[in-house]
Amino acid sequence: MKRINKRQLMKVLDRHEAWLRDEPGGERANLSGYLLHRRDFTRRNLSHVQFLASDLSGSDFTKATLCQASFYRATLKKVHFQGADLTQADLAEVDARGSSFDFARLEDTNFAKALFNANTHFYKAIEQGTNYSGATLQVEGKSRAVQSVGQNLNRQASQRTLHTELLYEIGKSKAPSGVREKAPFAPHSPPLEVSIEIPDHWDEATTNHYLEGLAIQLNTWHREEGGKGLKIDALGIEQETEVNQPLALV
Repeated sequence: MKRINKRQLMKVLDRHEAWLRDEPGGERANLSGYLLHRRDFTRRNLSHVQFLASDLSGSDFTKATLCQASFYRATLKKVHFQGADLTQADLAEVDARGSSFDFARLEDTNFAKALFNANTHFYKAIEQGTNYSGATLQVEGKSRAVQSVGQNLNRQASQRTLHTELLYEIGKSKAPSGVREKAPFAPHSPPLEVSIEIPDHWDEATTNHYLEGLAIQLNTWHREEGGKGLKIDALGIEQETEVNQPLALV
């Protein structure tokens, strides 16, 4: 990956903001393919910047303006986007595990095939026309992982959102205290229409333990060729309701 020092980066960003203002000497920034760990982009106007396939892990974009910026295939682990404006930004296929989008504006933002985990937060994010198609939610717990793959995840008023901490939040009242303490509160995460993979080594009691408290409608169990466990294709998952009948592995 390409490298750039702090002074050079500041010059690139200053010229970009001059370009946005249509000032002499301005130049659109292309920071694609750069290693940019733990950089400070707070409150900068970085609309239309290109960060394609860059590694921005640990960087801070708090309250930055990132309209129509491109982060395609970028590594965004533990990046701060709190209060940032990501309107029409492209975050397709990014690795956003551990990142925070709290209070961010995500109107028409593209998260297609993005990767999230239980520590990816969307608390009070403004979402309208946000695309989560094919996004993956990895939630690791004591029994390794449950993976939720979102399809056609544009929000609808009739849908409730599925918490990112799926494994921890479901049946939290019966989960071990250590699990309850680790579960972050992130109510605004990718919404419904999900496929939940249950690892082979989970028995029926374990499965029902973690799925207790959900109403799963139109669900089917199946084993995919080459898969490591069973999957439920579910539409209409609502929290804090009783299951109509126990879920049985088949």
